[in-house]
Amino acid sequence: MAVVPGYEVKKKKNYAAVRAWGKDVSTVFEQSALGLFSVLTDTSAVNPARERRIDIVMGSREELLSEWLEMLVNLHEIKRVFYSKFKVTVKGDRLEATVRGERIDPRRHESLDEIISVMEKGLEIGKAEEGWEANFRLET
Repeated sequence: MAVVPGYEVKKKKNYAAVRAWGKDVSTVFEQSALGLFSVLTDTSAVNPARERRIDIVMGSREELLSEWLEMLVNLHEIKRVFYSKFKVTVKGDRLEATVRGERIDPRRHESLDEIISVMEKGLEIGKAEEGWEANFRLET
């Protein structure tokens, strides 16, 4: 049976717990990004008009996931964009991604929450019963 990719977000008092899953590591990174941006806004309202390439090299999958999420948070804050489409390829210690989104338009994009940081505690990625899974927390 094929694994249907997805994510779930559980909001707590000071953080959001995100679980993402998919058939492979690359899909889990894509779903993790969607989970992160769903904490910030309704991603279905984000037009994937602008494209950006991202390349990251780190030592472990956990470090790669942490750096990926931190980079997305930083791009959101500095460039004032929401992203809604992600194409990720993870091979070993390297991530190559294309992210698509648009500048924040307060008339069309509701800001749901702010992300302060990606928390190292509880961040994990690995094989699941079917496919792969990641868990992480976002300080809000």
